[in-house]
Amino acid sequence: MVQTVLCIPGVWSSREALVGALLERHGGRLMVMGSSIVDSTTGLTVEFQTEPKISTLENSFRAAAIYSEMDETDFSALGTHRLCVFLTHQHTGTLTDAARMLVMGQVFLECGGLAVKVESSGKAHSESEWMSYDPLDAEDLFWAYVVLAGTPNCWYSCGMHNLGKPDVSLSGVGDSEQAARLVDSLARYLLLDEPDLKPGETFGMGPEEPAYKLDTRPCEAFSAEDAYHNPFGLWHMEPV
Repeated sequence: MVQTVLCIPGVWSSREALVGALLERHGGRLMVMGSSIVDSTTGLTVEFQTEPKISTLENSFRAAAIYSEMDETDFSALGTHRLCVFLTHQHTGTLTDAARMLVMGQVFLECGGLAVKVESSGKAHSESEWMSYDPLDAEDLFWAYVVLAGTPNCWYSCGMHNLGKPDVSLSGVGDSEQAARLVDSLARYLLLDEPDLKPGETFGMGPEEPAYKLDTRPCEAFSAEDAYHNPFGLWHMEPV
């Protein structure tokens, strides 16, 4: 199972105020039952928890906003939050699940949310950025959920499990720009083209570009209980 988790800080003074704001704007669409919210439009059920103002919130969003459009105005707005919502969806891993969760995040932003951080990949988004994503566009879902990271000679994607796909890792490449291009390209290829890859095959950026041998590996960087864990494993690349 995949665990997708969103953190949404907002201006709500309490859990009751949050529920009131949701029902006022989407009362005909949402059903709140204890710690669960059901979206009758998409059929999505999520568990939600709330926490009071988090003093380290801005720093955590800054650390996760490397590829975000968040600016200083967005970061300053986080200081006005009074409550944080954590939405959790356990699912088998499909683009439909990812799209429904994207929409649920948009619903909370419409009702007083300030920004979104995908806790199951470590990627932060401004309110306007998350609202601009189209749940029917796989490219937008990729940008919403997937982050690229790494250290010299060890590069990887994180968050592909939210889309029902393996992540990508790469070793043996010291150039960070080239490494990022390779990881990004293979991850997008897996998502958009759904190729029938087999261990031992090679992948490259073009006929004149270097080739990299592919192999499958389990996700061992995170435990099965961790929201970062990818149950689909990963495709690993290394120079031929």
